[in-house]
Amino acid sequence: KQGLAYLTQALSLSKRIGDKVHEAMTLRYFGFAYDSLSQYDKAIEYHQQALLLFQEIKDRAGEAAALGNLGAVYEHLSQYDKAVDFYQQALLIQQKLGDQAGEAHTLKSIKVVKAKQATP
Repeated sequence: KQGLAYLTQALSLSKRIGDKVHEAMTLRYFGFAYDSLSQYDKAIEYHQQALLLFQEIKDRAGEAAALGNLGAVYEHLSQYDKAVDFYQQALLIQQKLGDQAGEAHTLKSIKVVKAKQATP
């Protein structure tokens, strides 16, 4: 809970000074926090807010990361089709950016989800 309080302060400060990069990153951290607390609806909400902000500021790497984070939450919810969709969107951006490390991570995530789908 203390971590969420610090994130709330960071988000407020980022908004106040107009730092959209840190605002988007803080929204992602909220998503991570709620994902770790198994509060998946809130995690999705914050990752979606981060995604929109990364798109607004044209931060393609941040956009790819937010899409991957959404994929991970949907994977935790066993909504594998949605997870793969978000991972594939992230992958396209990573390929355009030449982010080979991100590509490798996302391909691994897609493989894991596909394996989960194949398991009865």
